[in-house]
Amino acid sequence: MATTAINNLMDLKVLEYGVSVKQAKTVIGVLLTVSMVTGLWLVYLTDIVVLLIGGIAFLVGALYSYGPLPISQTPFGEAFSGFFMGMLIFFVTVYIQIYELGFLFLAMPTNIFILIFILLSFLSLDWFRCR
Repeated sequence: MATTAINNLMDLKVLEYGVSVKQAKTVIGVLLTVSMVTGLWLVYLTDIVVLLIGGIAFLVGALYSYGPLPISQTPFGEAFSGFFMGMLIFFVTVYIQIYELGFLFLAMPTNIFILIFILLSFLSLDWFRCR
């Protein structure tokens, strides 16, 4: 949500809705603070892997919307977004859920199975629409 708020601020869309830049920055600060506190709490409950993956995702989220050339403005924007939101966040979710059970090897096959299922679902929908 913080990435979306930053993206809207950078695109100046927030000004169309009557929200001041100061209000937008306050919302962004609150969202970033909540996400960092929640992330550090998850690291405390699990291990350093969650911190490393979360830090990378946090950096890409900031670079997606902010900087001299945001990732969202390049042809790679959707690829980064799809990988981080579709694969990495799902992997961290499964990792956290099975952390105490001690068998990480279940995370990736489950992730790949669900990805294949989703892709096949979309392909079959396209096939039915084309008929």
